[in-house]
Parts: sequence; structure tokens; C-alpha cells
Amino acid sequence: MESTVVAVTGARRGQELVDAFARRGATVVHAPMLSGDHPAADEEIAVDTRLILDLQPQWIVATTGVGMRLWLEAAGRAGHHADLTALLQGTRCLARGAKAAGGLAGAGIKPVWTAPRETDATVAGWLAQHALAGDGVAVQLHGGHPRAYDVLADKGMDVVSVLPYRTGPPTDMDRARDLVERLLAGEVDVIAFTSPGAVRNLVDVAESFGEDCTTLLRAIVTTRTAIAAVGPVTAGTCEDLGLLVRMQPTRYRSMDLVREVESWVARQPHERSTHVTLDPSASAARVDDIVISLGKREYLVLATLSRRSGGVCRTEELLVSGWGHEAPDDASTVKHQVARLRRKLDGTSVAIQTVRGVGYRLVAAG
Repeated sequence: MESTVVAVTGARRGQELVDAFARRGATVVHAPMLSGDHPAADEEIAVDTRLILDLQPQWIVATTGVGMRLWLEAAGRAGHHADLTALLQGTRCLARGAKAAGGLAGAGIKPVWTAPRETDATVAGWLAQHALAGDGVAVQLHGGHPRAYDVLADKGMDVVSVLPYRTGPPTDMDRARDLVERLLAGEVDVIAFTSPGAVRNLVDVAESFGEDCTTLLRAIVTTRTAIAAVGPVTAGTCEDLGLLVRMQPTRYRSMDLVREVESWVARQPHERSTHVTLDPSASAARVDDIVISLGKREYLVLATLSRRSGGVCRTEELLVSGWGHEAPDDASTVKHQVARLRRKLDGTSVAIQTVRGVGYRLVAAG
């Protein structure tokens, strides 16, 4: 990765990424875009905990490992630890991925289901099919109120929540502003995001420079700087804010992100660009200034392919990305969606290539 400039935006484990990229020869710019996880006030957590204990919900959703740990610690200080632990052990708990499952395991609880795709939408979709109207659902939130769970209230469920921690703005604003200036000057090859909050804060810092800078930032990450996102939640936040994602590892872990970036850098001298700009709100993609309307599954499959930027996506990965907990066993389902996408992409500068026995990848047409 010599001569490659990589920006690292993580705070809590940012130095680990910095060291990993540096060992591979990259020049690293470390600008934490978050001030870390700030526990909420004990009084706030206690109020929410009492509401949850009074409700005695049929379902509890753990979304992060750190959130579950902080919730249990705060409950202990408020004298609710035994009651909360008993509730967790006596009801059906869901985990939004492996780290959340680990947080439950710390309290001796095994979740009845762990989301294969670590997103709130996947968990909410599973609950929408398995929970009943009138059921109580308690959600341990992470950084704010995810709109994904609103669908449960719409189906007649009693949804309550607790927010054990929040993420704050950058501690060192000078470094954050310096990173934005470097991006706008085209001095960064890759920027790595490991949390949605870091993405939002980067855009906020850019907006402090002026509206024109935010527009320019979106153009820069389309033409000059490649974004690497650790997982679908972070990638989705980028795309919601109009930022093109080029890389996302198959496993949503920091070291897998490093290896994905290393692989992407190695491919660049031999690959032509495959720019696909995604519009989540319209379920559409823009290719060669052409707006292509997509069905829900088509959009999710294309989004996953575009985030790998020339890398191969296994069929199993596309099934989980496109169907989540509803993923069928029949791989031909993906084949049918790819066929539809190929028809819609016909005549553009990008195409979907079959990698026999493995899956598919997005490549330059022709």
C-alpha cells in the first residue's frame, strides 16, 4: 500500500486501524470523528429501565455489546440489576449481530435469534413476522432512535426503549477540520469508516465550511477518494448522505476492513472504474447520469455489489444482503435478481460478471 494515503476516522479502536494500515506501507491520517461512547445519565437509564420492568415485554432487542454492558451496570447502580437480569433470562432476547450476542452472553443469556445481517431493519423485519400485535418489545438503542423499529408500533406492538450511551462530536476539532480540508484538496485515497456516527460528524464538519464544501465533498468521494465502510449500517449511512461506498468487507470487522482496502488498492492499476451512485430514498441508482429505478431486492443486491467495487460477492452474501432473515435456501433467487439487474444496466458503463461457483462482481462493461 505504499504511496496510498488512508484516512482513519475511528476513535475507540482507531489506533488499531492506523497501525494495521501503517504496517502495510500506507500513509495514514488519523482524525477521530467521534469522541467515543458517552454513558447516558443514570437517572435517564433508570427511568427507562423501570418502564421496561413494568411492561414485562415479550421481546428484548440487544443492538450493541457495549450498550448491554452499560445498561446492566447502570441498572446495578439504581438497584435494578437483579430484576433486569431476571427479565432478560425469562423473556425472548434477540441480538443485532455477534457483538450484541456477546453482550447478552455476559449476563448469561443466549439469544433466541441473532441477525445474520447486523442491521436494525433486519431485526425489526424478523420481529414483524414473529411477534404479535399487543406484544411488548424493549429495544436497547445505540446512539439514537432507529426508525426501523417504528414498523413494530404500526403493527400494534408496545415498543419501549433505553439508550445507555451516545456518541459525541470530535474531541479534536482541528484534526477533524484538517481531514475535511485534505479531502477537499484531493489528498486522500481512501477514507475508512467504522461507525455511522463518524460519517454523520464528517458531513457536519464539512457543512461548517459552507454548503458548497458539502457538495464538493460528495463529488470528491465519487471521483477521487474511495470510502471503505465496515458494514451495511455504516455503508447505509454514507449512502443516505449521498456518499458513494466502494468497499465493504464480507465480515463486518475492523481487520477485515483493512484487508478489503488492501485488496482494493492492489486491484486499482488493473481495473476500470465502476461508479454506481445509490439513492436509498428512491430505491434507485445513477449510472452514466442515467437514473435507474430498482425494486427492493434489486437495490439491495446492487448496493452490495457496488460496495465491493470489483471484488467478488458470494451468492450466500447476496442472499443475506437482499433478503435478510427471509433469505431462501435456493441460490437461483439471486440469479433471477441479477438477470433483472443486467437488463436494467444494459447499455451502461457497468455490468455484472458471474464468477463460476462463487458468485458475482460489478465490473466495467465492454
